[in-house]
Amino acid sequence: MDRRSRGFTLIELLVVIAIIAILAAILFPVFVNAKASANLSSCQSNIKQLGIAMQMYTESNDGRLPSYSHYSGAQRILWYSMLNTYLKSDKIYRCPALAGRDTKGENIHDFGKNARVYGYGVPYPHLFDGLRRSPKMSAIPRMSKIVLMCDSYVKITDDSGRIVEVGFPVVYCRCTKGSSACVIKDTYALPDGNIGGRHGGNSDTQPWGKTVVLYCDMHTRAHQKDYVAKEYGSVAESGNNDMWAHFDKIER
Repeated sequence: MDRRSRGFTLIELLVVIAIIAILAAILFPVFVNAKASANLSSCQSNIKQLGIAMQMYTESNDGRLPSYSHYSGAQRILWYSMLNTYLKSDKIYRCPALAGRDTKGENIHDFGKNARVYGYGVPYPHLFDGLRRSPKMSAIPRMSKIVLMCDSYVKITDDSGRIVEVGFPVVYCRCTKGSSACVIKDTYALPDGNIGGRHGGNSDTQPWGKTVVLYCDMHTRAHQKDYVAKEYGSVAESGNNDMWAHFDKIER
């Protein structure tokens, strides 16, 4: 009696490979969606911690928000550097949905070689302005509806020549279409106000994804980007005007 084990036939191997391919096709979208959901939850946690740090900053500074930027001698200090004392790690500035590192190991979350990692922007110039005194948190009306911070983006070319999305320290909240007082002329300002929409979609091309928003009362929501901002040819208006402080007069 021949006791040698019988091997698989070619047909049996092909059947097994086909079954594995079918299972992979079924499970891959599940894994992708699970990762996207985890990134969204982590992003909301990060932006909430930044909001709490900003709240602690205001409690130590006469109730006022940090300015967008100021100078210490020749050094320009941006708003996120003013929160360092209240944070344990600069990883909090990083939206997990952004890319990792480029071919030289540089962190491509960074906008510029000397910038901190960040994926979130504050509304400029209406709440955060480097020229005027920052408002007190207590002076902001409708705190549960006004944006304090949200996903932001800009496109840069990394060291390998790829166009990549990175975070940006501000989102440019505009007033009425065509209002010259609110047309931002910054080199990096985009028609959509640099508002990110990278969760489950794209920031700069349709279909836009979701934007994580932190409100002034410290609750977070993930909205479709076109709810937060809508694009025009030369200026951007909010898709939901109630979200932006420039429709209120805020005492400074």
